[in-house]
Amino acid sequence: MRTEDAHQGKGLARAVLAEGLARLAALGALRMKVNYELSNPAATQLYRGAGFERVSTHTGWVWRR
Repeated sequence: MRTEDAHQGKGLARAVLAEGLARLAALGALRMKVNYELSNPAATQLYRGAGFERVSTHTGWVWRR
């Protein structure tokens, strides 16, 4: 998920995330997981603000020719 530059800072991502989490919970979901770049402070703030807690970190590998 990404908010276009011109619309960032208006709470749109937070609203979409909150609605999605509410719908999943209403359907019985007990656990939700997100992945994002730790170097993205806006994402960190968004997910922590929504109640997510870091339980692990993931290291990705890519092979380029």
